[in-house]
This record gives sequence, structure tokens and C-alpha cells, in this order.
Amino acid sequence: RTIASTPEPRIRSPQEARDVVNSPIHR
Repeated sequence: RTIASTPEPRIRSPQEARDVVNSPIHR
């Protein structure tokens, strides 16, 4: 269960990845 869309290993949920995209930490 790994999301290829998220380069960060700390994200394990689709909703978490969305939060990262909205956050400046994503860049």
C-alpha cells in the first residue's frame, strides 16, 4: 500500500497526501 504520488514515506493515506499538497512542506 504505497502511494507513488507521494515521494514522502511518512504519508500513508490519500487524505494525508492532500494535506501535504496544501502545505508548503510538499515543495
